[in-house]
Amino acid sequence: MSVRILTAKQVPALYVGRAHWEHKFRNEGLWPRFFELSRHSDRYSELMDERYPQFQFVAVDDADRVIGVAHSVPVSAPIAMESLPMAGWDWAVQNSLTNSNHNMLCGLSVTVRAAYQGRGLGSLFVRQLISASASQGFTRLIVPARPVLKQNRPLCPMHLYLSWKRSDGLHHDPWIRTHQRLGGKIVGVCDCSMTMTGRLEEWRKVTGEALDTTGKHIVAGCLVPIEVDVEVDFARYIEPNVWIAY
Repeated sequence: MSVRILTAKQVPALYVGRAHWEHKFRNEGLWPRFFELSRHSDRYSELMDERYPQFQFVAVDDADRVIGVAHSVPVSAPIAMESLPMAGWDWAVQNSLTNSNHNMLCGLSVTVRAAYQGRGLGSLFVRQLISASASQGFTRLIVPARPVLKQNRPLCPMHLYLSWKRSDGLHHDPWIRTHQRLGGKIVGVCDCSMTMTGRLEEWRKVTGEALDTTGKHIVAGCLVPIEVDVEVDFARYIEPNVWIAY
């Protein structure tokens, strides 16, 4: 199977829109359903598509079927990598639309459809992001990466999780390892990368959990526990990610 990676600007009919893929990936079980409670994603997805179609990518097979999607935006980021914002993903989305002096490209997500996983398409997308960043004259590609196995250790602090390495020196998490193999460096933790909030009924709908007591709750798919307050009918999830820089 041959694979081509094209931009939304080149094939708008195939790309459709970020909101389209968010909905589809949640339904296919590729994204957690609670991602729909991301106010930043809900507010800015359409604007990202309108302003930056050249930085949204689709992978298509021989029959022009979309088998994967990657999203990115240009940002105005600090030169010192240790100063990258704790707000990670949410910061990148808002920054890209409120600043014009962009100096880096920020990768937001890479998603490969289930039937095509394990074939190196994730790496292919990251290489495309690296190339796109360089071709635009940006100084770096940065990524608030979501470690795929962190959900299995929701009580483990991210900084401790990052210390878990294999005998070859690479990280035990396969997505972090993919970035390392392509030249990415772990430069920090963005503890408040994505914030999702909602009424308890909204959270019950997307998690299938009762959430009937105030306190912290471990929920499938969440990298850390969510915070529930029954008295005010509110829950909040603040997801940590890992800053990777190229």
